[in-house]
Amino acid sequence: MANAHGKYLGRVLMLLLLAFAGALWRDVGGINEQMANLIHFSPPPAPPSSLTEKLDAATTGPAVPQVTQAWFLNASGYEGAEAERKRSGARMVVYFHRHGCELCRRVEHELFASAEMKHLLLGVVKVRVDIEAGPPEIRLAQQLGAGDTPTMIAIGADGVVRKVPLQAAGALVSGAHLALECSR
Repeated sequence: MANAHGKYLGRVLMLLLLAFAGALWRDVGGINEQMANLIHFSPPPAPPSSLTEKLDAATTGPAVPQVTQAWFLNASGYEGAEAERKRSGARMVVYFHRHGCELCRRVEHELFASAEMKHLLLGVVKVRVDIEAGPPEIRLAQQLGAGDTPTMIAIGADGVVRKVPLQAAGALVSGAHLALECSR
């Protein structure tokens, strides 16, 4: 009789264990999701693998502001760009360059032509300033803290001004790196 009682108790314990495991399995999508991940019921989400995915992750959020897609030019264009930035709530980049600057040419042909930069610049007010165009351009460069060319200045929707590096360890940064820097 004791042996039958032990078998019965063993079966009850086994059924309780199976019921608990089944309840845990059913609740994976709910309260027990973190526990399920810990015990490997479901794999954790993969981190972004490509620079484009990282850029998308950094720039997703509210809808892209509707801004003029063309570049504003020089100090006179900066005033209109600043008004558009305030009106639209968009970020703004101001790119300082000069004729005959080899690094400026590379920035324009390599970075601005990259898919990452084109993606970033869709919702951004853009200004291209030739610092050799005249005194107003030199004053604007001084006002924004632009030094030698090429220089990129990012202005957030909140008006915070940041200088964005275009070189790292003596080499031109990638378009994706620059896009991520400008999106902060």
